[in-house]
Order: sequence, then structure tokens, then C-alpha cells
Amino acid sequence: MKSMKLFKPENNLSLSEEIEDLIIKTAYKDSNIWEWIKLKILSAGNDEIKKLWDEYRSTAESVHSIEPEKCPENIIKNLSIESFSEKPSLIRDLYTAIFVKPIFTAAAITILTAVIITSVILKNNYEYEGYKKAEVELAERQTQYALSVIGKVFKSTKRTLVDDIIPVKVSKPINQGIETVNKLFKSEGEIK
Repeated sequence: MKSMKLFKPENNLSLSEEIEDLIIKTAYKDSNIWEWIKLKILSAGNDEIKKLWDEYRSTAESVHSIEPEKCPENIIKNLSIESFSEKPSLIRDLYTAIFVKPIFTAAAITILTAVIITSVILKNNYEYEGYKKAEVELAERQTQYALSVIGKVFKSTKRTLVDDIIPVKVSKPINQGIETVNKLFKSEGEIK
């Protein structure tokens, strides 16, 4: 079990974050028995931890004692929320059957493994005869055509980028910004 530092190394007066988290977790009853015992031991030897734990426990008790308010029926009737309705669904039923129930998950994995092993064992060995010369030539022509189309698109894009976008959308605002900074430096120099 790793040891907890009671205080932050840079500030000996405040508790470490780990201890504070443990106090909050225990005060709101989100901790297990071992964390509760550990905090009980730590608080027995440190008044600051005990005081903070007592404060968090009283806060947690007051939070847990708050009764939820009932929403008026007319507001509930006016709401039309379909996401909370429980409509029967084949997908939800399959998901529940396969992933929520461990026995079904094991059965699904077993069936999947059996199918894979069977397909590997019973695999027919087809002989590969290779590509015909006409198929290779057709594929080469199609590839050349596709690359030429892509090349044209790249050239057009480059032309648009270099001629239209960079000078207008990039260079102009940068130059305006530099001019503004220069004006500010000049006016600041004149003031001094």
C-alpha cells in the first residue's frame, strides 16, 4: 500500500490533496472500509484532519437530509421527452442479452471462435492464375487518368492559393497589423 503524505511539501501548513480527497470521499460515504479505517487512524493523530473531517461530515449530512422537491404535474405534462421512454427495441434486447449477461457473452465468443476455426480448416485453396495483360493495361490507363485529374486539381488549387488567398487573406492582414504596430511604436517614441 502506498503511503500518503499528510502535508503538501511546499507548504507545511495545508493538507495534501490526497488526504483532502480521502476526507471528502469518506464524509460522503463513498469510501470503502479500509479508507475509512486509514482516515480514522490519521485523524486520531492529527487535530486538523479530525476538524476538517467533522466539517465535511456535517456538510454531507445536511446535503443528504435535503428532500427533493416535487415537480408540478402541469409542467411534466407539457414536457415531451422521448429519450426517456422505454420503447421495446431489438438492438437493445440483443445488446442486453449479449453484453450484460456473462453466460451469453461466453456463448457468443465460443460461437465466434468456432466459426473462425472452422473457416480456417475448411478453407478452399483457390489457385491464383494472375492478371491478364488486358486487365493490367486497363488498370494502368485508369491510374494515369486519375493521376492527371488529381494533378490538374492540385495546379488549380495552387494557382488559387498563390494568386487569390495568400495575398488577400493572409498577407494583407499581416501587413496591416505590422503597420499598426509601427504606428504605435512611432507614436510612443514621439511621446517620450
